[in-house]
Amino acid sequence: MGFGFIELTEQGKQDPVIGNTGSPLSVFHWHGDTFDLPEGAVLLASTAAYPHQAFRYGNTAYGLQFHFEPERETWLAWRPHLPTDLLAGTEEKQRLIEQAGRAAIHNFFDIAVGACLQNAEAS
Repeated sequence: MGFGFIELTEQGKQDPVIGNTGSPLSVFHWHGDTFDLPEGAVLLASTAAYPHQAFRYGNTAYGLQFHFEPERETWLAWRPHLPTDLLAGTEEKQRLIEQAGRAAIHNFFDIAVGACLQNAEAS
């Protein structure tokens, strides 16, 4: 549990959702387990301790082993559940994580809306 970084794989750097978030990418880890990649999935990010940090399955399904979605309200809601020393002086780390998460979420919805519009036009 704590702040850390993930490294995007070459496929991750080309990914339309997380590829422009940067590598290494600042994230928050809150896990003690890992997973195997589903058959046919593309590995997008890794760390030395947990080689499977992010994957994409098909064009629109993503699996993440880390958090980069928290905004200020989420950090505040998490605070009582985290070790007291963990969040002290971490405002800049939280800002970087939020910035990367917003970019990825924005990218995801741009792609999803574009696909919906294309399907509507084709109908």
